[in-house]
Amino acid sequence: MPPGEELHRAVYDHLGRRQEALGAFQCALAIWEEVGDRAGESVTRYNLAMVYRQQGRLREAAEEPKQGVGLDASVQNPDLEQHRAMLARVEAERRAQQPEGGGP
Repeated sequence: MPPGEELHRAVYDHLGRRQEALGAFQCALAIWEEVGDRAGESVTRYNLAMVYRQQGRLREAAEEPKQGVGLDASVQNPDLEQHRAMLARVEAERRAQQPEGGGP
């Protein structure tokens, strides 16, 4: 995990400041993308998904790990299975919230 990310998420979450955590992770994501650090990008996408999930934003929570899982595979991230499992949980939660007949 990139240095400090887990700590930042834990601190912001403990303080109930998820919006600030979201901003910090979005900033980190832009940096990882700019420098081409695919492993850092993957972990940051996972962290973004966790914040989105806590906010009930399940569409966004599913999109981040979808991209991250592809990155995980390309860099042989040892957390690949954990990230796939999280994606499956979020997608199941999202389906459960959708009204009968589908929808976004």
